[in-house]
Amino acid sequence: MSDSVAHPHEDFDNTVNTLLATLEYIRLYNKKAKLIYPSSAAVYGLKKDRPIKENHKLNPVSPYGFHKEIAEELITSYHKNFKVKAGIIRFFSLYGNGLKKQLLWDACNKFSASGKEVTFFGTGEETRDWIHIDDAVRLIFEVSKNNRNFLLLNGASGERVMISEVINLIAREFEDKKVVFNGESRKGDPKYYHADIKKAVSIGWQPDISFKNGIKDYVNWFRNSSPLS
Repeated sequence: MSDSVAHPHEDFDNTVNTLLATLEYIRLYNKKAKLIYPSSAAVYGLKKDRPIKENHKLNPVSPYGFHKEIAEELITSYHKNFKVKAGIIRFFSLYGNGLKKQLLWDACNKFSASGKEVTFFGTGEETRDWIHIDDAVRLIFEVSKNNRNFLLLNGASGERVMISEVINLIAREFEDKKVVFNGESRKGDPKYYHADIKKAVSIGWQPDISFKNGIKDYVNWFRNSSPLS
């Protein structure tokens, strides 16, 4: 999300204009297609520390979140006006082997570097809801085969995890180091994210991979990959 603050025009083009081209192609040339769109919890923006439902008011705080909201409105418009079939999944914190950005990648690189003290943004009390990429792929498949012409749901595990818990889980996989939170919040990063996943569960999907096991697997992958690649 911080990239969208630095490059808002590029983010708009990647998020909105590419989607519009896809919707137009479906409208004109492939009316039987069903679009499965990976949206983001960023559309919710600032929320209280409680499970977020799909019908909660949208309140994005970053260009990325605003652009995702515009994308969702475009899809809804094409569904209502042109009967384009679609599924929108508001993914929360995606992770898994191969991800070379964001918190997990950053933490693994910091812990593997020299030095006894490792510093992270925030207070550690921020919360996120993590979903492994394998569970995310299965959710996409479930939405694609569902017979409803329009679906909008959250993609998450439904588990509230504090950032400090995440960092400590990763730290245990490395040698002993002191973890420090600098208390500074990055622009565009909400404090709390925790999803209500009842709608996703109602279509026959369940998250299978526990976060603890997913973290161990990610760290093992990291150690077997080149941090410089």
